[in-house]
This record gives sequence, C-alpha cells and structure tokens, in this order.
Amino acid sequence: MLKEIREVVYLALMASLALAISACGSTPTVIPVSTHTDFGNFGNPELVTIQGYTGLTEDPYITSDEKYLLFDSAGSSNVPISLFYAKKIDYKTFSFVGEIQGIGATEALSAAAPAIDTAGNLYFLTPRYASQGISIAQGTFTDGVVTNLAPVVGISKQQSGWFNMGAIPSRDGQYLVFTDNGPRAVKSADLPPGESSIVIAAKNADGTFTRLANSDELMKNVNTVRGVLNFSYGGGLSSDDLEIFFVAPLFGDPDHSIYVARRASITEPFDVAQKLDTGPGGPAGLAEGSSISLDGKHFYYHKVVDSGLSTARTALYVLSRQ
Repeated sequence: MLKEIREVVYLALMASLALAISACGSTPTVIPVSTHTDFGNFGNPELVTIQGYTGLTEDPYITSDEKYLLFDSAGSSNVPISLFYAKKIDYKTFSFVGEIQGIGATEALSAAAPAIDTAGNLYFLTPRYASQGISIAQGTFTDGVVTNLAPVVGISKQQSGWFNMGAIPSRDGQYLVFTDNGPRAVKSADLPPGESSIVIAAKNADGTFTRLANSDELMKNVNTVRGVLNFSYGGGLSSDDLEIFFVAPLFGDPDHSIYVARRASITEPFDVAQKLDTGPGGPAGLAEGSSISLDGKHFYYHKVVDSGLSTARTALYVLSRQ
C-alpha cells in the first residue's frame, strides 16, 4: 500500500497491537506437489478502465471466475478506505457496480486490500480487530455482499508493534500468503526502519491458519530481494502455487518494484526473483499489486500517476502473459 495509507491505517494498527498472546501451536499442513513448469513472460502494460467510477483506485484483485474486479479507495488521508467491485466487460475494461456491502466504512472500520479465493472467502486489511491483536479479517463474498465477518486467527505474531497486511489466499483457499510488519531489531542508516517479510500459512479444518514450519526457507529468495533483508510485501500466488508476485522497494528509492519468483515444485523454495516490466512510473515511481488471473494470463496492479500531500492518485493496469 502507499505511504499515505500506511500512515493512516497501518500506523493506527501498530498503535493498537499491544497485546502479547501466545502463538498458535497447531501442526503445519504438508504442501502437495505440482508438476507445472510452463511460466511464460509478462509484457505490454495496459490501462484498466472502470466505467462509471471516478474515485480513487488501488489494490485490484480479479476473482477466479473473472466476473468481478475488486479494489479499494486507498490513496487519501482524509476519508475512510472502502472496498468496491466492478463487473468484467473484457480483461481491461470493467463496469462499476458499487461498494461491497456488509463491511461498512468509518474511521474505525476502514477496509483495504481485498483478495478472494475460488470459494468466495474474502480477506482484507482492517483495524476493527486491533484489540485482539489481529489486522486481517475474512468473510464470505457473494455478488457484492459479505457475510460471516470474522478475524483471521493463527497468523498474527501477537507481539507489540507487529501487525499483518497483504493477506492473499491461494486460489484453492488452502494457503494464505501475508506480510509480517514490525520494527527492525538492528538499526542502520542503510536499512529501512521497519521489517516487512512475506509468510505462508496453511488453512486448518476449523478455518484458522497455521504458519508453515518451513515458510522462511520457502521465501528465502523472496525476502532478500535487492539485497535488503526482510523488506518485501504483498505476496500473491498463481493458481498452481508455483509463482509468487510481490513488491520489493529499495530503501531511499521511491521505486516500488513488482517482482515474480518461480519454482518447479511447491515443496521447494522460490527461485531468485525477476522484476516485472510494469511500464514507466508516475511521479513517485510506485507500482504495487499481486493479482494474477486463475488461468495465469493477466496480472493486475496499480501505479501512482500523481502524488500530493494528502492524496496519491493511482491508476490500475494489467500485464498480459506472452
């Protein structure tokens, strides 16, 4: 997410996450094996149009059936962030439907960064469960309405100053990729003041999650991109779990670059990541996003096209696999 939204939502979450509760101790689920190895390449950035909508747009996420594009209104420090959806006309053109119902949007109940699995389980960032040390919520999405709202249990470190963001489920719903955010233990002028590392957890039968015991090993090439330890975020998996898309900014450089890392089997760590060509950057050089279509043909993200003190205007883009 953008700097302005980090200040409004994320820092508010950090201030609220002061509880220290023991972590979940469930046994991690064993990851299955896949044989898919045809990755291809992405190119040709194209502007995504949402007909009938003129507000702020960030964090696009395409549903598995490609019927809807979900997104949020992040980018302004003056108003709560809401979740919206638009109906697909073609891969780069959508018709605005409206705000996702059942979530609400007040200063205390803002919602951002929606992501959804094939079964309709929606995940998003919110401060509504901050008193429980939880920053990610889930619910059931059906044609623009969310029911069964609840906190996501099992991924929070439950340590003061730490919170999660960027929670994106695998398409089959069996895994949740998310980001741990917190203060950096060793301070240095060459390092960002905080840590941001990508983690993967498995879903349990009761709907809770358990961090994989080998998550750090699986993500070792993801969380060290650009030579900066633990400053990657926004990870999202392809439908076969063999590709991960994520953001890896360079500290002191406004360029927030989107990377992809691949592997031949989902029992193995991701390989060395490669930068996606997301096209010319805006004034702040930001490009962020992690939504790949179920068939792997289209990747959705947002870029800053204008940045101000209180508002950062972004536009949505799509890359096509060649």
